[in-house]
This record gives sequence, structure tokens and C-alpha cells, in this order.
Amino acid sequence: MKKFCLILILMLGAFSVHAKKVEINFSSDPGFEKIGPDMTVAKLKISLALDDKPVDGKVWIELSSPKKNSGLSTDFPIVEGTRLFDATGITQNGVLNLDYLFPIRGEYQLKITVESTDATFETSVYEQKFTLNENPEEVNNFIVLVVLLVLFGLLSGFVIGRGSYLKAGVVLDEDGVL
Repeated sequence: MKKFCLILILMLGAFSVHAKKVEINFSSDPGFEKIGPDMTVAKLKISLALDDKPVDGKVWIELSSPKKNSGLSTDFPIVEGTRLFDATGITQNGVLNLDYLFPIRGEYQLKITVESTDATFETSVYEQKFTLNENPEEVNNFIVLVVLLVLFGLLSGFVIGRGSYLKAGVVLDEDGVL
């Protein structure tokens, strides 16, 4: 009886199918360092491969926006700390393409869960964090605004201060002596 159980276990082990792990690749065109929030439409690409060959699967994508910052807020604060994207799709020839316009600067969190449509691989999860810098045009506009405000403040202080100085001038007696 023990031999029969041992043979049965070996046979089940030989016939059991071990699902393989799928390779998940995520990329962006342009790269994250070149994406300007609310300015550049990014072409996102998710590709799946098994043994270096494209494979199709069901893909769940979750994208969360940067967390709220206690210091400076973004120009679109209602979006901070929210889930921006929660969708599913099926890859075709191992690829799923998306176009996306990221709304704000900061650190985003991406989670991709992939499930086989025909049980050729086990469910896999891919997670990535990436940071988008502020839109360069907005940074330049902010610098120009600060410079103009400083110049206006200096000019105003000079005009107001000069007028007060003349009014509070030194009083001399008739001989021109204090």
C-alpha cells in the first residue's frame, strides 16, 4: 500500500503543471524625466513575455497620484492622494498601449496585475514608483513673477521712503545751524 501511495504521488507530481512567471515590462515615451505634468501626453506601454516570447494576458492597471504635501501644494490639489486610473485590458501580441496626460508633479505609484487568459502563467504583480518634475514653463513663470514682485517692492520702498525722508527733513535755524 505504501508503494502504491508513493507511485501515485510521483505520478501526480509528474503530471502537475507548474505555471511559469510572466515577465512584465513597463515603459513610457518620452521617459519620465521628460514628461511635463499637464503638458506632455505620455505613451505608456505594458508588454508581457514568457520565455522571451510575447504572451497575452488580462491586465489590471492602478495609478495613484502623489500624496498630499504638507508644505507646498500643487496647482491642482484636489487630485493629490487619489487613484487616477483603475482599468483592465487584454494585451494583443503581448502589448497594451495607453496614452495618458499626468496632471501634477510628484511621486506616482503604479501597480500592474497580470493574469493568464489560458493558464500558461501564474498571476503576477508589477509595482513601480516614478517621479515627475514640475512643468519647466511654470517654473520659469514663477521665477519671473518673483523677480517682478521684488523689483516692484524695491521701487515702491524707494519712492515711499524718499518722500518720507524729504518731509521729515532736518530743521535749521535762520543761520543754517541746527
